[in-house]
Amino acid sequence: MKKLIPMLLFAGLFISCQTQNLSLTDVEWKLTSLNGKDYATLSPPVTLTLSADNKVAGFAGCNRYFGSYTFKDADLGFNGLGSTKMYCQEKMEVEDAFLKAMGEVNRFELTSDKLTLQKDESVLMEFSR
Repeated sequence: MKKLIPMLLFAGLFISCQTQNLSLTDVEWKLTSLNGKDYATLSPPVTLTLSADNKVAGFAGCNRYFGSYTFKDADLGFNGLGSTKMYCQEKMEVEDAFLKAMGEVNRFELTSDKLTLQKDESVLMEFSR
């Protein structure tokens, strides 16, 4: 019994620390897949950062983008998205697909190291820390 109590306390502390790492905001998420295509090695990576004041910003492949978001429970939506307007011949296909998908997002799933953005039950994008 004396050994069981410290083990339970350690397990509780470990689980508590793991739960604290589940943060949707103030993490720079890096795109790993978009519409089923692998983008994990894209350099520089497409990024997504959600701030605590409901702002979204990141790098879309060629341009920086910005806007706002709303979320409640597992629902997530982006609105007022805008971006800078440079043209990068090799990167525009990825950027256009990414920004289009951002407008379709209505749900998310979050684990300690993975963010999945969905339209209903369909996965649109996956990100890693």
